[in-house]
Amino acid sequence: MRVCLWGTYDRDSVRNRVLIAGLRRAGAQVNECHATVWRERQQRVAETARHGLSLRLLLRFGWAYIRLSARLLFMPRPDVVVVGYPGHLDVLIARPICWLRRVPLV
Repeated sequence: MRVCLWGTYDRDSVRNRVLIAGLRRAGAQVNECHATVWRERQQRVAETARHGLSLRLLLRFGWAYIRLSARLLFMPRPDVVVVGYPGHLDVLIARPICWLRRVPLV
């Protein structure tokens, strides 16, 4: 099974590390399509508390989603796309692309 782990998820999150390890242990081929928007959790909390939704932050997210969307559109078709944690905004971007490619989104 080919799994695409997609989004701006936190690579250091225990949830994501356990998910990736479990999928690989179960025999899945995991392809990470990841774009870093934050260097660490503390930066995310500090920057949003101080500035809210700044233009700089919106540009970082925009550029990340352009790169991620292109990768998802042109990569070999996975069996499933999984959005890592936290992926609240990622799901909104991934859903139309997965619908076009007829790939389930988790």
